[in-house]
Amino acid sequence: MVNQLLLLIALCFSTAVDASILRRDRCTFLAEAGRFDDTLSMAEDWGIQESVFLSYNPGIKKGAKLEAGRKYCIQQSAETLARPSPSPSSSSDGIPVSVMARSVDMTRPAPPSPTQDGLTGDYCKNLWLGYSVCIGVNGTLVPSTTRPSNGINTPEPIQPGIVENCDRFYLVQPSEGCDGVASKNGISVSQFIEWNPSVGKNCSALWANANACVSIIGHEPSSTKGDGGIQTPLPTQPDIVGNCKSFHFVKQGENCLEITRRYGISLYEFTRWNPKAGSSCASLWANANACVSVL
Repeated sequence: MVNQLLLLIALCFSTAVDASILRRDRCTFLAEAGRFDDTLSMAEDWGIQESVFLSYNPGIKKGAKLEAGRKYCIQQSAETLARPSPSPSSSSDGIPVSVMARSVDMTRPAPPSPTQDGLTGDYCKNLWLGYSVCIGVNGTLVPSTTRPSNGINTPEPIQPGIVENCDRFYLVQPSEGCDGVASKNGISVSQFIEWNPSVGKNCSALWANANACVSIIGHEPSSTKGDGGIQTPLPTQPDIVGNCKSFHFVKQGENCLEITRRYGISLYEFTRWNPKAGSSCASLWANANACVSVL
């Protein structure tokens, strides 16, 4: 009798294990859970019913919080999941795009703003290695650099129709006008319009988020005298100290740490001499002179 009971228990255990193995073997797609996922949110994110998700992942209770970073079964062999094409295709209106084609709606919630936690990780956990993702749409200005016949590196995008002998550029910020750009770069509005003719005589066609020409080959930047009688090259960072004696022209892509290391000064000194850069130096202007030494 005891032997029969043990045999029955063994058979039941074997059946349960086999069912679990078979269930796992049938899984054709696994997805990693995020920090805030539970059974319902995971199912909704992947376009399946919660009951279906539970059937794919036996042993998990309905509504249970999932272990972040652990992979869970999202699809079994009875279904099909269309993987994205490695090559970009075209949308219905002929615009080249790269897509992740899936048989169900797998759109995750709208990601938080860059200042919120979770911009990466939870909202970027289903990126597929080796497949194309869209990084631009029609009308997107793609930064790059070209080298025209004069040998000067020209950052893109640029204002249309700028002069060919331009040797310095300024990225126009939204809401900026020609007066402000010209003043920042120590040139006159008439010079700015001459070098960027497409902006129009009244400068009404200036593009934001595009580089404008603010100097040409042979042009000598103007300068002013500070409180200490030192010639101050223009343009400068706003509100630099009046007793500055040495300047550094901040190039596109340079940061405060690089500049302070180069001149052997502290970040505290640099932000005190260039207060508009901010205590964390997040508001440093490119294409403008910064103070790196005082009298």
